[in-house]
Amino acid sequence: MGYLKLKKANGEVDLIPADGIIHVTAAAGVDSTSRPTARVVYNTLAFGATGASEYLEMNIYIGADKAQPASGATKLIRDAVNDAIMKAHGTNDSVLVEFDKSIGASAAGANDGGFVYEVGIGEAAATE
Repeated sequence: MGYLKLKKANGEVDLIPADGIIHVTAAAGVDSTSRPTARVVYNTLAFGATGASEYLEMNIYIGADKAQPASGATKLIRDAVNDAIMKAHGTNDSVLVEFDKSIGASAAGANDGGFVYEVGIGEAAATE
């Protein structure tokens, strides 16, 4: 099974399975800091907040604290995730998702971009 490697600013990584992904979307900003977000949907059914079955989703929050989305961030995010999925498909390797440095950069520091801030599974709050 291949994995997507999500690099954090502190040098740590989160690994998520690359197998079974059926859809990738991106949003310019969905949390309280308007952080750009990738949503990865798996071919796995889980129970949602209402008790109904729904596909398992994983939210990947990108950038530093107070991050702002770059111009065209949604396309850049989807392209980065989809490229890594294609490279990881059929391998036993972990493939780095290479987010553009402008994605998630904050006014305080341009170097904050390109890194994953945190990952949340389903409707749960994201954790570092």
